[in-house]
Amino acid sequence: HIYVPWNNNRFQFNADYTGDGNEFWCHITCHDKDADVSEDQQVFRGDLKLYDMSGKLVGEIKDWALKRVNSELLLKSLRKSGDWLYDFNWKPAALKKKRARRNEQGGAWLLLADQNPGGVAAGLAERLQAQGEHCIFVRPGAGYRQIDAQNYEVRVSADGAQANADFTQLLNAALFSEEGTPCRGIIQCWGLDAEAPASTTKQLAASQHTTSDAVFAQVERSCASILHLGQSLAQAQWEENPRLWLRTCGAFGGAPTQSALWGLGRVIALENPEVYRGLLDLEFDANGPVEPALLDAIMAELLEPEGDDQVQLRANDVGAGGCRYIPDIAP
Repeated sequence: HIYVPWNNNRFQFNADYTGDGNEFWCHITCHDKDADVSEDQQVFRGDLKLYDMSGKLVGEIKDWALKRVNSELLLKSLRKSGDWLYDFNWKPAALKKKRARRNEQGGAWLLLADQNPGGVAAGLAERLQAQGEHCIFVRPGAGYRQIDAQNYEVRVSADGAQANADFTQLLNAALFSEEGTPCRGIIQCWGLDAEAPASTTKQLAASQHTTSDAVFAQVERSCASILHLGQSLAQAQWEENPRLWLRTCGAFGGAPTQSALWGLGRVIALENPEVYRGLLDLEFDANGPVEPALLDAIMAELLEPEGDDQVQLRANDVGAGGCRYIPDIAP
């Protein structure tokens, strides 16, 4: 008979395990006393514990189940499995052309600004303001605070109630207080500060591993805050929904916080498509000045009313005109 994994109740990894062995053994306990003698058993249930060769517990699966299947049907389904699988790659695409502002009346842009004074948020704000747009900067702080008409702070917290209250107060004060000034979009750049930025994604992947405490702090800042912002945007009463753009740096180069932020963006796209516009992953030195050509390429994406919602821009290829990449999904 052939039995395949059907489900499991819980998988638990031993956080105290520090071994680096490549050989392991497992101990299985069946819940059904007669499971080893019944030839007609359809489902086996039990627990599985994984040990290294010295006997240290590595992890365990609680209440797993194996279900008996027809061998001919299983083999037939496996032969067709190629139709279920797809390869995800990035293919070069033409750069978007720069567009002038489409409306006579300027609008407001909410920028969750990165810490670099000459970074992405600053460069985009300079270009947006040159087109008559109004830019509002938001930075992490101890709580909601309005510094002046253009600068605000909100708390970065995993506490949903506190964070949502801050973002709601921010939206009311910065965007809803001035009638006739529509919000064109929200640009999230906080993720660009996470981890130790490198000039390329390969350098980022090869950089020294970040400690777990630092990763959790970065996830709280970059991901939890965006989650609460997305919730506040979805609950607000908009005449015309603004579009949320998320910026990452090296999301596909081994940076855990950047990858988590990209995954969160895909969730927002599914759950709140009315406020989602797109994900833009950048490959550049986040500590230095941003190349004007890269900022122009970002601006072209921002001002495109419709288009790709997942884009990579690579600073090193800008000069060759091939810095833009979009998903290529094929069987």
